[in-house]
Amino acid sequence: MPIRDDQSLGADDACSWDYRDEDDPYEDDDFEPPVSFAEDLVASLPGFWANHLNYFADPRACHPEFHWLGLDVEDAAESALRDGDRWPVIRVPFGGGHSVQVHWGNMPGEATMDWLVVHADWHQYGFLATLDGHNAGPGLAWRELLHIARTPDLAAEGLHDPHERLLLLIPALGDSEVPDEAAGIVTEALRHVGVPEVIAPAMAEGLLVGAWQPTTWRVPEPSAVSGGTAEAPPAILVCDTRRSARNGIALALGVSREQHLALAAALGMSVPVG
Repeated sequence: MPIRDDQSLGADDACSWDYRDEDDPYEDDDFEPPVSFAEDLVASLPGFWANHLNYFADPRACHPEFHWLGLDVEDAAESALRDGDRWPVIRVPFGGGHSVQVHWGNMPGEATMDWLVVHADWHQYGFLATLDGHNAGPGLAWRELLHIARTPDLAAEGLHDPHERLLLLIPALGDSEVPDEAAGIVTEALRHVGVPEVIAPAMAEGLLVGAWQPTTWRVPEPSAVSGGTAEAPPAILVCDTRRSARNGIALALGVSREQHLALAAALGMSVPVG
């Protein structure tokens, strides 16, 4: 499970991985992943954004000009993020007490990233996307990504800068109907974190194409809540991509009607796109 701000960082609270290889100490039932909140790395780790952005904007390494800080700096950032002694978690708090948590999982030989939606009152998390060799996604429509990025909960701990929030979450994006203005929005965010003017537009294009197949998002038909008779408002989007956890399935399962409505509002479903 993801980390709650009011919990200790024990194995049961850390992440969604399952450890079951009897010959591997990392997969022992008593192993506690050394997860920790790591928003400090965004500002303090040289090459954080270069490492993060190049990986997702240019997965086939076709654009050497994207490595504006040099491979040595990027590799050092990768080593810090993939340190087996610290598994970083960065929080992106948004409306109504919700947060997206981005997890770096650092088991030997198995580097993973997960994007999860959490709330202190939920019994389970909402799964957005994962990259681990068996990728699952996408997890966000453009309108959701933009709204989360622009609505930080300043009273909650985590990452608050709208540009940084957008870029941290954009790998979970997959949307075949991204508006024309999206390229300019992402380009502006890239400049904000230090990407040179000359490469920012091309990098923005790569990030918007993303890792996922073209995906259509829609508002589903109303459905019964947890076997009950009341109908949940069909306010939260679902997509049509088979490998996505949101393929016709609600983002947060097992929540009440009120919690469903609160999440829909926090995702900006009542807010015009733009």
